[in-house]
Amino acid sequence: MALAKPVWAKPCRPARLAGVLLAATALAGCGRSADAPQGSGGGTGQVVARVDGRPILAADVRAEAIAQGLAAPNEPFDPASPVAARLLNEVIDRRLLAAEAVRRGLDKDAEGQRRLEAPRERALGDLLVSRTVAQAVDEAKVRAAYEAQLRLSTGQSPQSLDQARPGIVRFLTYDQIRDLIETLRAKARIEKPQNSAQGAKP
Repeated sequence: MALAKPVWAKPCRPARLAGVLLAATALAGCGRSADAPQGSGGGTGQVVARVDGRPILAADVRAEAIAQGLAAPNEPFDPASPVAARLLNEVIDRRLLAAEAVRRGLDKDAEGQRRLEAPRERALGDLLVSRTVAQAVDEAKVRAAYEAQLRLSTGQSPQSLDQARPGIVRFLTYDQIRDLIETLRAKARIEKPQNSAQGAKP
């Protein structure tokens, strides 16, 4: 049987929240515990290399694979695979370049400070969203939503639970993430130049 168009697939979500919801799905492991080991070949907390004594974890390589579109958040990840080996070298190279930039003091000037702040803000925001999702959605809720949709389906070739999971998580947590962001906006003092706000909704 084929799933009727899932309720979570309906294009009813404002574009402004699309990136936040995708981050929520990825970082929360699509409804699984955000801290749970994933994939074969050991958990994502496994140390796969060290650079000047600092560890690189399988989680770092997995994050790079997801960022490059080479892995999905709900797919198993093998840190011993050939793709992982290539990505590990990229992570090592980036760490070496970053260490050299710090040695040269590039993290201290105005441009360096500005560039460093943006990914920090993004990482902290994504962390808050992923923790919110992890607290709101558990495996039982994901399965219940999936099975409810299956009961409404006809035909053949249904989506698997893993295929449906990202959409289900976004569907189940959309209202919470939206309410969180709107609450924070209401508390904050946000100022925009008149010309930059034209044609855009807050």
